[in-house]
Amino acid sequence: MSEAGPDPELIHAVPLEPPKRPLFAGILPKLSWFRTIVGITAGLLSISGALYPFVRPVKPLPVSTGEMVTIVQDARSAKPVPDATIEVLTLKDALVTTLTPLDQGRARQALKEGTYKLRVSHSQFATAVREIQVIAGQTAEVRVQLAPPFPVTSPVSTGEVVTIVQDARSAKPVPDATIEVLTLKDALVTTLTPLNQGRARLALKEGSYKLRVSHSRFRTALREIQVIAGQSAEVRVQLAPPAPVTPPVSTGEVVTIVQDARSAKPVPDATIEVLTLKNALVTTLIARDRGRARQILKEGSYKLRVSHSRFKTAVREIRVIAGRTAEVRVRLVQKPSFPSSLVKDATHAINEGVDALKHTFR
Repeated sequence: MSEAGPDPELIHAVPLEPPKRPLFAGILPKLSWFRTIVGITAGLLSISGALYPFVRPVKPLPVSTGEMVTIVQDARSAKPVPDATIEVLTLKDALVTTLTPLDQGRARQALKEGTYKLRVSHSQFATAVREIQVIAGQTAEVRVQLAPPFPVTSPVSTGEVVTIVQDARSAKPVPDATIEVLTLKDALVTTLTPLNQGRARLALKEGSYKLRVSHSRFRTALREIQVIAGQSAEVRVQLAPPAPVTPPVSTGEVVTIVQDARSAKPVPDATIEVLTLKNALVTTLIARDRGRARQILKEGSYKLRVSHSRFKTAVREIRVIAGRTAEVRVRLVQKPSFPSSLVKDATHAINEGVDALKHTFR
């Protein structure tokens, strides 16, 4: 090798070998195309499978429900009852749904095919129950006519008591009395007030009771009654007038009789003052037509001062004993009066004296 560079002859003298090709160099391009085709096919199949449920023909669902139309009416007038309550139940009384009719008394409801009960209720009617059959795809109309409520009857274990309250003197009814129904141990069961005819009705359990009937204008009456199941007992209670008021144990009564001392005739308009022994006024009475006056006083000693314009005042001392009546008779003495002749003479003398004085001073 010279400084000028490599020798060209040496370069061309070494033969160059061609590059070696890989073993599967011709097969690999063909496999790549095959993989691409397989991937695209698989993707198309996946998309087709996902879209199939949406594009396949849909079969109609089988009809399994029907419709029920309930019409609620008044059995007497055939008018609709819009505010009734309709309960749809299974045959085993399990609640399915609750409906309320509209203004025309109609209510609609879709139900599964089968047999049901309808229980229709209203506060003003007796409850009605109907059994219906719902057929799929059809409408069943049910007309329910509500009857008035049944009269309430007493159960077998109760009886009825009719109490009639009357005035014992006139046998007239006493409608505004108070009837208390009590047990035999005086426990209150209920309280009643008779109607205009003095009657009161009540259903009671079988057994014995007391009736206590009271009124402000009569004495209270007590009756014992026996109630028998399934029977009606009439009790007539006649109320007597109230008993006269008796003074309590700590008081007594004083009856004062005022008379004229000469004729023993009563002095009805006399004034009677009841005083303590120290002259403190307790009360004032006026003698009535027969000259009598009654007064209840506490037990003790009193003074009676009886006065009248035509009589002299009289004073009496009395003793009041508890629970007793003391009668005091006071006879008044008339005040003195001048004879009429003396009055005339005195009047004449006075007149003459007046005339004499007149002549003297003329």
